[in-house]
Amino acid sequence: MKPRPPADGFAAACLAVSIAAACGAALDGHLGVAAWFAGFLHYALYLRAFAWGVPDFDGFKRAAVALKIVGIGMLVLPYASASPGVPSVVAVLAGITLVTAAASRLGVDRTYYGHEVAGLPALRATGFPYSLTAHPMIVGNLVAIGGTLLAPSFAAEWGYLAVAHLAANLGLLAMEVAGPARRAAIRLWGPPAIGVIVGGGLLLSWPGPDGAMVQAHWTFAATALAAAVAAAFVLHARRAAGGGGTPPGAA
Repeated sequence: MKPRPPADGFAAACLAVSIAAACGAALDGHLGVAAWFAGFLHYALYLRAFAWGVPDFDGFKRAAVALKIVGIGMLVLPYASASPGVPSVVAVLAGITLVTAAASRLGVDRTYYGHEVAGLPALRATGFPYSLTAHPMIVGNLVAIGGTLLAPSFAAEWGYLAVAHLAANLGLLAMEVAGPARRAAIRLWGPPAIGVIVGGGLLLSWPGPDGAMVQAHWTFAATALAAAVAAAFVLHARRAAGGGGTPPGAA
């Protein structure tokens, strides 16, 4: 019988904080708060997997998909209500098409760093969309997110959120271009970069046009509680796993 991999405390922590932020924001009615607390956690999960490895690759994939749905949802909800025009919708759909084509070409495992993290054999894709660019998923994300800025009302109220997602995706692109050989530099610069993106967004939002950040009592309370519980879970999981996870590239 195949041994069960150790619990992935970091992924569970990200999910807990994401759910808590979304629920708290729903109670408060302030989507912007949840967008910053929950919308960027999937980038942290990608960084952690690429730079430090994961104890459970299947668990990482499930958490990454769930967190990306939350993160993109935090962007889609205000965008859909902003009555975007045809040029914006066309650009967003073009980016989504590029991302979907790239993911279908690679498969789920390699989409989520199966080669770098789980030791899958290297695969050189040459068909569309890899015939256009070596990083079609990141480029597709940039096109889709950039397309939201073509909607004037969305850009006026939520433009800083879209710009932060663009910055995060450029960070992922830099990470992938650097590759596994430069993990030391990625470990050094990755966490501060995510901190600047999320922290900068929170500062830009404070207090917000309607005092949203000040009024978001339930969001702060729920997220703080989830963060405390998640931190305890992470420490417990690390101790149970002997203080480390599966190194990057290990099967």
